Amino acid sequence: MKFITGFLRSDAKPENIRLIPKVLEVTDSAAGSAIHRIDGTEIALGDTKTIQDNMKILSQVLENAGVKNQALDVSGFLTKNINLD
Repeated sequence: MKFITGFLRSDAKPENIRLIPKVLEVTDSAAGSAIHRIDGTEIALGDTKTIQDNMKILSQVLENAGVKNQALDVSGFLTKNINLD
């Protein structure tokens, strides 16, 4: 529920909200055994270009996290490109 309420903010960027179905599609299909979290507020308020750029490699990052048995902060990765080591 917290995920959804993150997008109900008056300052949420409509262009970021339109990206949510793609984010969910990628996480559903590529997550495998990776434990991941998504913060709707971070995505709703994040830089759209950064999110779009990081979406290009999200499935690969999720797959790598699953292989390494690491948790992935998807919204943090998309908005700030964190979790890469």
